[in-house]
Amino acid sequence: MPLSLATAANGAVICPSQYDTVVICTQNQLATTFQDCDTFIGEIHIGLNWTGQFELPTLANITGGLWANGIDCSYSGVGEATWNTGIPGLTNISATHLINLGSLNIYDANSLQSISLPILESIGTVFIANVTSLQSVSLPSLESIDTLDINYASSLQSVSLGSLESMRVLSIYGATASTQLDFPSLLNVSNLAIGGIMSINFPLLAHVDSELQIGSSSTGNMVYIDPVGGYDDWWGPVYPPMEINLPSLQVGNGLSLTGSVSSLSMPSLTTVGEGTMSGLNIITYGNPINISLPKLVSAASPVIGGNIESVYLPSFASSYDTFEFDSSTPMYLNLSSLEHVNQLIIEGAIKGYDR
Repeated sequence: MPLSLATAANGAVICPSQYDTVVICTQNQLATTFQDCDTFIGEIHIGLNWTGQFELPTLANITGGLWANGIDCSYSGVGEATWNTGIPGLTNISATHLINLGSLNIYDANSLQSISLPILESIGTVFIANVTSLQSVSLPSLESIDTLDINYASSLQSVSLGSLESMRVLSIYGATASTQLDFPSLLNVSNLAIGGIMSINFPLLAHVDSELQIGSSSTGNMVYIDPVGGYDDWWGPVYPPMEINLPSLQVGNGLSLTGSVSSLSMPSLTTVGEGTMSGLNIITYGNPINISLPKLVSAASPVIGGNIESVYLPSFASSYDTFEFDSSTPMYLNLSSLEHVNQLIIEGAIKGYDR
């Protein structure tokens, strides 16, 4: 007996389904499962046997997740599913009508080239991992998201979240050095972690509530720097020098910028608090750079070290704990504005300093 359509109080037409999990394995199944409806209550899995582009036809709302992680096409929606490694034939994911989605979860889909959800406004979480052919993730209308986590997408060229103003977690590791991150409207983020990307530009980002980690290693984890002996990247290959541009950042907690840095600009930064791992941590290697933080007034446990040509801290008045400076490049350090610090440690090739 065929299942009938239902209409919700808000006018949404709910797709009929015997179970709250469906596995889509063929184009015909895709067309018939969501025919004449716009809302699916449950989880949608792209099946192991899928080949080519997966395009959702009419759906505007999915309450659960959209999954591409290799579930076997024999799964009926009842009991324990049979899992495999990835979906080898999946090339693209698109949904031109989709507005609301619970989550997007993609693992080991190594032929996947693009994800395009052009009018998606709201999603809970996006987890994408081990997708070696993925080139673009486009969510240009997104207004609400909790977490975006992309790991080991070694062909990734662009990530676009054009309308997004606030999110809790943004984590991108293991992409290409030339990956373009387009977040022109982002104002606030709780946790921001980026590794191995050459150009990092968040033009409006003003607040980082918990932790900001930017590193030049492929994993983004902190690179240990010995200013005299060089660097030791414990977690993976080191990428070309980074350009870090955060022109609107005013307040942050746990700011850690480590690795090969060609330029650093944070002209509006005033306060750095203690994060889960550190306070203010800037450690570089490669060509010496100028570090200019003209409005920085206070920072928790600042550590600045590596190949540094000059440091400009004209407003810096207070360090909550220890201020440690260790340069491998001969330079003079001016700390005349510093009023309070529990412990000052100055090492390396410093020619002298004022306080």
